[in-house]
Amino acid sequence: MNLAKRLVLLLAVPLVAILVVGGILDLQLRDIEKRGTYVAELQLPSVAVIGKITRKHAELRVDLRDYLLAPGDKERAKALAEFRSTEKELEQLLDEYADTLISDERDRRLFGEFRDFTGQWIAEANKLMALVAAGQRQEAFDRVFNTLPALGERNHKVFGEWAEHSERLARDASRSTVTTTSDAATARPIDRARQSC
Repeated sequence: MNLAKRLVLLLAVPLVAILVVGGILDLQLRDIEKRGTYVAELQLPSVAVIGKITRKHAELRVDLRDYLLAPGDKERAKALAEFRSTEKELEQLLDEYADTLISDERDRRLFGEFRDFTGQWIAEANKLMALVAAGQRQEAFDRVFNTLPALGERNHKVFGEWAEHSERLARDASRSTVTTTSDAATARPIDRARQSC
């Protein structure tokens, strides 16, 4: 082997190693980017929207209570307007979640159950408000204690499972991103390049 061939070989080996290392790093960075995007664009927003849904659901209960306990028509009208506004905001949040934030089939199922129970609760709340508007306040109060607790309990149970599932997905995705980043930072790409040659 003459000197020129040796020089070419000496230059070619490091260049090939650099290309292999660059390829490995590029793959690792793409994996980190994919995982980070999943966390940032799906899991964190889904947990945030679930928090907003919780607040709106609690506001609905307060609005219903205010309506049922209102001393006069003016106060009832104000409470009803608040209830309708909160109901609309809750529906928008549920639509947003359904359209953009469903993570997997279990998330879809739990979300669907929560939405169904919420719809049943709202339907019952509307019946109670109609009874009060018709002058049957005592009957409305009697129904509050007969129907709403069971609906609320089932809804609360499903909501707890749904929120826990979403939190777990976000936590697992975050851990996976951290692990992948850590692996990329501590990996020895040159050793990998040597193993692949």
